[in-house]
Amino acid sequence: EKIQGSVELQLVIGVKGTVTSARVVKSLDARYGLDQQAVKTAKEWTFTPCRLKGQAVPCTITLVLDFKLH
Repeated sequence: EKIQGSVELQLVIGVKGTVTSARVVKSLDARYGLDQQAVKTAKEWTFTPCRLKGQAVPCTITLVLDFKLH
């Protein structure tokens, strides 16, 4: 079975721009490991830290990863 679609993640970005927490908000299909792959991929990325009054602060973002067949 070929699966394509989106996985929606909620990420907590730390003061250094790394993902400190990730959870699946909208699952594509956990049976094939796409949700876990989306979390793994997001944790490998570095983001620009959020700022409040010029200081880096942790923040929560939503990230949507699309899986498409080519």
